[in-house]
Amino acid sequence: MLFQGDIINIFLHGIVPLIMLLPAVFFCINFSKKYFNTKYKMFGYLSLFFITYLLSIITTIISFYYLHNLEISKILFITLSILEILVFYSIIILLEVFEKDIQFSKTQIFLTIFAFLIIGGLISTPPLTITLEGGLYSIELYENSFLEIAEFIFSLVSFILLFSMLYRSRKTAWSSTQKHLIKLLSLGIFLAIFMPIIPYVINIVFGLEHFSAEVFNLGGYFIKNVGMFLIGFTFFQASKKPWLLQRQNIHILLVYSEAGIQLYSKIFGEQIEQSDSELLTGAFSAISSLLKQTTKTSGYIETIILEGRELKIIKKEHFLCALLVDYTTQASDMAHKNFTNDFEKQFSSQLEHFIGEVSIFKNADAIVRTYFFE
Repeated sequence: MLFQGDIINIFLHGIVPLIMLLPAVFFCINFSKKYFNTKYKMFGYLSLFFITYLLSIITTIISFYYLHNLEISKILFITLSILEILVFYSIIILLEVFEKDIQFSKTQIFLTIFAFLIIGGLISTPPLTITLEGGLYSIELYENSFLEIAEFIFSLVSFILLFSMLYRSRKTAWSSTQKHLIKLLSLGIFLAIFMPIIPYVINIVFGLEHFSAEVFNLGGYFIKNVGMFLIGFTFFQASKKPWLLQRQNIHILLVYSEAGIQLYSKIFGEQIEQSDSELLTGAFSAISSLLKQTTKTSGYIETIILEGRELKIIKKEHFLCALLVDYTTQASDMAHKNFTNDFEKQFSSQLEHFIGEVSIFKNADAIVRTYFFE
């Protein structure tokens, strides 16, 4: 028979947390679908981030019902500790990949080694402090143990790295919408990831026991899920308009026919003149033709890398689209690809029956604003 207290506990520790997880479930499914459709690893890291977060909350909910069982409580405590490390790890890698697509950076290598050293320690023989009160077990890492200090250092390093990434993005933001989105992301990361560890940091530094239980348990689920919603919303918006979280400069966007006729151009910044775009169009077309003739291939140039610049070219049936940026990321590739697809779709009839009139392509400015501006 369930008593009133049991019903309240089930409602507060089971039903309510599961209901509040629904936004995170939505974002997890959404980003997973985008990853399988596009194969962009930034969506893969987003999926990993939300999956590990969901698993950590589910583990927390399950552990509440097994506080009377020592062995299961140990397993759930270790599982939860590992998942919390992976949440930190995935959000840092995600932001780095979104900011600048580096395959194996020093930061990624350091964090990977550090994270899996801690995980290895948790799996092997973790130093645990076990207390029994009222028939319920409470499990923590042994105070000032190597693993507890390592987790604290990992959290601190993660905070510094995340803060520096967000600060750089905020400082170089070029529009009010971008600045607003970065503020939301910063707030979301603080609420979902860093606010829950503040009591543990205070406990380690000042030795204030039970501080987290007294202050944060009541609204912990709600605060964390608000933070996750803000993170998910930020990247959901950025997935539709990838340039909202980009720091690199875009210099020029060119659309031209295989015959070398410029159909559309958009210049960003003051370094390139309008007359230069015609010269670049001719140069790209000439280089492609020359390489085809000398190498006896039917392919086309996809990438030209210069010092401090990178040129990406996408070929369609009736045109080519070139994008010159400081460096490419998966977000810039996505914006480039989306622009090219929308351009082809909007002007399919004009492209198929092109007779030399290029003024009709000026309406592509609206597509540029969609993917490169707000």
